[in-house]
Amino acid sequence: MVFAGAADSGLPRSVGAWTLADGPQTIRPDAIFDYMDGAGEMYLGFRFDKLDVFNYKSNGGKDNILVELYSMKSPDDAFGLLSQDWGGEAVSLSPASKAGRVTVAPPARALYGAGLLRLCAGSLYARILAERESPAAKEAVLALGRAVVAGRGETPEPTLLNILPQALEERWVVRRDHIAFFRSPLVLNSLHYIGSENILDLGPEIQGVFAPYEAPGALGKPKRLFLVILCYPDAGRARRALDRFSKGVMPKSPSAGITGSPATHSSEFKTENGWTGYRLNGAYLALVFEAPDEASARAVLDHVRNPPLTKEVSHE
Repeated sequence: MVFAGAADSGLPRSVGAWTLADGPQTIRPDAIFDYMDGAGEMYLGFRFDKLDVFNYKSNGGKDNILVELYSMKSPDDAFGLLSQDWGGEAVSLSPASKAGRVTVAPPARALYGAGLLRLCAGSLYARILAERESPAAKEAVLALGRAVVAGRGETPEPTLLNILPQALEERWVVRRDHIAFFRSPLVLNSLHYIGSENILDLGPEIQGVFAPYEAPGALGKPKRLFLVILCYPDAGRARRALDRFSKGVMPKSPSAGITGSPATHSSEFKTENGWTGYRLNGAYLALVFEAPDEASARAVLDHVRNPPLTKEVSHE
């Protein structure tokens, strides 16, 4: 039986010992900070249209389950929210799930841990949280997750992920469990701190992917570097972002200037945290951070410079 106020969501009136007490409470973007504190900026950065909140109660209100359904502007945004943390147990909520398919990032579209289920389905992102975890609460949370995804399409990977190299020279291998899609400077800084200012001119119309790479190092400690690829609406916007970035982070040295043709610009330079480098190709900007040496920075950028960065990526 579906509760009238939850008809659009497909949520049942009751699940196990839990009964829907109220909902939906609909939160619009301009009211997100009335509902939550600092985390609201992350959801705004991923372009949500509305948030519907439902509360299930059991045991006289002592055992509650909170359901948050975020309607996003695109499947990329729903994927981006899930990709901020790939931790937890991967669970299958739909018989049609393609969990065995080949993907760049982890294939999971639902992750469970400590009473919290996070999932994406189509353009929907959801959080379902049992305040007190128990076997019965877990089953109820998963049952609610199955109700949410029923009839919805699966969330595909953003096409921008396709240009990430899987392996590089010196046995550099991508850490798939840390690949993330983003749009906002706040989210990028949570993945790898760039600076307090929006030096890369990020925003809702920008697509970005973050990926760390590891290679064997001395004494068993792996070497690492970080790759960021950005897609701007046009080449002019990308070049202006590069100009801001280069002025803000490049050392004041003649050897650290922009090199390359007018259409494709590149550089690698030493910073206090290792080697930083970039490649600009049309509307695409690839950056590498904290490489252990210049050769490693150049190698990772060489793998994404051509031809993938010339491939068209749609902007919603």
